[in-house]
Amino acid sequence: MLFYYSTHPKSVDKIEAKGRLDEVKLRSVASLDYDTKDAALVVNPLELSLKNKDWYGKKSVHAATIPTSLIKNISPYKKPRLVIAGGGFLMRQNGKGKEIALIYRRGKWDIPKGKLDPGESFEECAVREVQEELGIEHIQCIQSLGSTWHCYERKGKFCIKRTYWYQMETKEKNFHPQAEEDIEEAAWFSWSKAKKILGFPVFIMHMEHVEPLIMK
Repeated sequence: MLFYYSTHPKSVDKIEAKGRLDEVKLRSVASLDYDTKDAALVVNPLELSLKNKDWYGKKSVHAATIPTSLIKNISPYKKPRLVIAGGGFLMRQNGKGKEIALIYRRGKWDIPKGKLDPGESFEECAVREVQEELGIEHIQCIQSLGSTWHCYERKGKFCIKRTYWYQMETKEKNFHPQAEEDIEEAAWFSWSKAKKILGFPVFIMHMEHVEPLIMK
């Protein structure tokens, strides 16, 4: 989950010069109007002094002080660009419990996901991306697991990605990682192990959020 503070574009330089935002209400980026002429300053709550239970899933939070060093797109200001993606919690049952498939890409363990193609549903996108990144064909989609938000900068643009997640199953045993997407390895891990090695905290938090659905 990401949050943003909306302000007039002319105020951005003043905020940066001041070095902080004081006593602000941050709104979920899910409610952001990407056509607005206002400046949307994006903040990752993982870097604020907020406990996870105080913000995950909330539509808005209050913060007493936010250093501009924690505002992702302020130096210089970059208007957020929305990216939609789908991904899969591909699960299997073994003798010790449920396992999840992870991919190793660019130095981090990750969950397979990718951008939505024109005309696709979120579920179709998620299934296709898991098939492509893991190199498998047969997948059964079990249920929706909600969505996450994360941000990144690429080719000089600041992107906010919303990923729609689905629980999936497969009977296939061998992976053929998609090398052209820089995926070096794909492997099964226990649920608890996956939460320890994942390289993206927001995905770990989402695993914890959906755990009651998957482990029931």
